Amino acid sequence: MSDVLIQDSKLLDKKRMWLQYQNKKCGGLWGAIPLVKGMRVSLVDHIDRTAKNLLRDKSGILHGWVLDEREPKISKRGDTLLQYPPKVLYVKFNDAAWSVEGMKESGTYPVTPISKYWHVDQQEKTLKVKRTQQPVAPDYARTAYNSQGMTLPAAIVDLCFDENMDPATAYVSLSRVKVADDILIMQAFNLKPFTQGSPLGPRLLLKKLRGEDIQPDIDQHLEQERQQREEERIAKAEAAQAKEAKQTERAAKKRERDNRKYDAMLEQEKAKRHKGAKERLDKSPQAAERKKQQGQDHERDRKRPKRDRTDRKRPKRDRTDRVITIDQRERRRLAAERYRERMRSQ
Repeated sequence: MSDVLIQDSKLLDKKRMWLQYQNKKCGGLWGAIPLVKGMRVSLVDHIDRTAKNLLRDKSGILHGWVLDEREPKISKRGDTLLQYPPKVLYVKFNDAAWSVEGMKESGTYPVTPISKYWHVDQQEKTLKVKRTQQPVAPDYARTAYNSQGMTLPAAIVDLCFDENMDPATAYVSLSRVKVADDILIMQAFNLKPFTQGSPLGPRLLLKKLRGEDIQPDIDQHLEQERQQREEERIAKAEAAQAKEAKQTERAAKKRERDNRKYDAMLEQEKAKRHKGAKERLDKSPQAAERKKQQGQDHERDRKRPKRDRTDRKRPKRDRTDRVITIDQRERRRLAAERYRERMRSQ
C-alpha cells in the first residue's frame, strides 16, 4: 500500500468504504464474501487452466473450508466476521470427472486466496492497493451476457429492460433452460421492445445491398419518430396540466382547512374571554349579594303556600285593538337605558 495511505489518519474508515466497492473496481475480488456450507459459488478468476478447465464464472458448491491459523476462536452459533481470508475453500464442481489427490470426492477442488492490485484513483492511478481474497462469489444471479452458453436446470428471468436494448438479450436469458416449464418470469414487462420487428439499420442495409430504394423506408421511419415525439409532448403536457390541477385542488383544500382552524381558534378565544368575564363577574361583591338575595327569594317562595288554580281560568287578552302610545314607547326606552346602566355599574 502507498506510503501516502499509511500516513492517512482516516485509513480505517476508507478501508471500510473500499469493502463496499464493486468487485470490478478492485481487481475482480470481493471486499467481503458470505460463506455458508452448501451455497452456490462461482469463480471470479482463472484458477486452473489445465484439463480441469476451472476458469472465470465456473459454478460449484461450497463444501467446507480451513481457517487461517491467526483467526481467533469462533463461536459455533450465529454469524462470525472473519479477520483473515480462509486458507482453503473446498468447492465441488458437479460436472467434473477429474479428482485431486487428497480429496475424497471427484470434482472437489481446494481454492486458495489470490492477491490483486487496484488503484484507488481510477483516473490518475497513483494510489495502488493490494487485496488478498478468495476468488469466489455467491452464484445466485447472472446477467444475460454472463449466462451465454450455459444450460440451467431452472431459472427466474427479469425482462424489464430499456426499449433501446436488443431483444436478443431476452432470448439469451429465456433459452438457458431445456423446456418452458423450467423458467419463471419474475414480473410483468413491457411488450413494446418485442413487437418492433427487425432493427431498422440491418434491414435497410440488406435492401441497399440488393439495389432497392430505401428512401421511402427512411421517410416512414422519420415520420413515425416525429409522431412519437408529438405524442410524448402531448402526454407530458396533459400530465403537467393534471399535476397542476391536482396541486391547485390540494392548495384550495389546505386553505379551507386553515380557515376552519382559524374560525375554531376564534370561537375558542371568544368562549375563553366570555368564560373569564363571567368568572370575574361571579366573584364580584354585587354578584354575591345578588346570589344571596336570589336564595332568600327562592326560600320565601318555597315556604309560601301554593294557591289553588284548578278552577281558575285566565281570560284571554284581546290584542287585536292594542295600540302602543308614544308615552309607552318612551317609558320602555328609559327603562331599558336604566337597566343597561345598572348592569354596567355592576
